[in-house]
Amino acid sequence: MQCCRCGVELTDENWPTYLRNRKGYKGRTYPEYICANCLSKRRLDWCNVNRKELNQYYRDRYPDHKDSYDSSRRKHEARLKLEVLTHYSTKSYPVCADLYHLHLPNDPFLTDIDSLSLDLIKGGHRRSGIPYGSVLYEKLKKEGYPKGWQVLCFNCQWKKRRINRELFEKNPTP
Repeated sequence: MQCCRCGVELTDENWPTYLRNRKGYKGRTYPEYICANCLSKRRLDWCNVNRKELNQYYRDRYPDHKDSYDSSRRKHEARLKLEVLTHYSTKSYPVCADLYHLHLPNDPFLTDIDSLSLDLIKGGHRRSGIPYGSVLYEKLKKEGYPKGWQVLCFNCQWKKRRINRELFEKNPTP
């Protein structure tokens, strides 16, 4: 059997199971001969054609489901932050790099996920146009965690900016 759109041979890997066993009138099965790639293209085309209706549907639906949307978004952002900070941390869990030795050995601020964030090692993040927060975390994850980032607490970031004069000069010293 071949895909009705592109002509590719249908196998178990590229032919979704639910399309093989579709139920029709009086319980008869009628398979839909379309591969997974063409199916995703068809869905994307449909979404692009019906963009206004989809946007209106979600705008109308949002007020009734605002709490569930917001809570799932917050959970996703928290998991993403934990994953990215763990990757860039010096240990197997998110921890401040403590560049300026501001912390005591068992300081809770050192590992508090709410007080930790990413910082460019070379500095100048504020003027570079790089996004912040979950947008930054998504971007770094998508790009495969590029080098040049470190995990710092807010105190260490402030100290770094003061030392490098990032707050006062247009071009900080390297």
